[in-house]
Amino acid sequence: DNASGTSYETLIQNLLTDFYPETPESTPVITLSPEAMELHRQFYEEMESLQGTELKNYPSLKEWTGKLSGNVLRIAGILTRAQEDFLYPSITDPFDENPFREDDREVFIRCSSGLAVDSLTMANAVEIGRCFLYHARKAFSLMGADQLTIDSRYVRDVILDKGLREFSSREILRECRRFKTKAEILPALQHLEDYGYLSPKEASYSGIGRPQAEAWTVNPVLFELPVLNDSLPATGSISPDKQEVTNP
Repeated sequence: DNASGTSYETLIQNLLTDFYPETPESTPVITLSPEAMELHRQFYEEMESLQGTELKNYPSLKEWTGKLSGNVLRIAGILTRAQEDFLYPSITDPFDENPFREDDREVFIRCSSGLAVDSLTMANAVEIGRCFLYHARKAFSLMGADQLTIDSRYVRDVILDKGLREFSSREILRECRRFKTKAEILPALQHLEDYGYLSPKEASYSGIGRPQAEAWTVNPVLFELPVLNDSLPATGSISPDKQEVTNP
């Protein structure tokens, strides 16, 4: 209704026009209850775990996720401010064209000390953070994948489509028409090696740098994995030696 809409708009205006004292020691501090601190610690450790596992080969998303726990803290603070008793100003006329009173704003601003984030508020902030992470995964999948990942997915899909169990550099170039030379396709092949999708056949090696294979064997487990367009690999890395899926 109009009254609720006006109250919500007033809340947002008050939050946006909030100010902070010039001296840091005068700045009000929002603390965490022990329960809220524990919930945030668990979320932080979960995000840290993602850094070294699921996201380790996605630099852009990894960097974004590294800031998420801090942003969840800020969200929790905003939610705590939004729950204060003096949240809504006294509005005698809900249809008033200018309901935002300067004195009401100043009451909102002054009453900012002694606030603490409780466990329910932190749980809500964490849920918002998870929602952001879900959408970030989708967004980075659509627009943030680096060229190496895109090329590797393309080669992987060609291998699956053609049912290749092994191939030479000449054969894979013939199937992957996106690439014109071995030098162009080699980074993608080596990337697939790193994930355990491919195993290079023995080749002569000069002892300088990484040996360049002339032929590869495809790990048979690759054909058993579900193929997801927004991830590489599909459900983790593959161990070429054990020929089984190994989640990172």
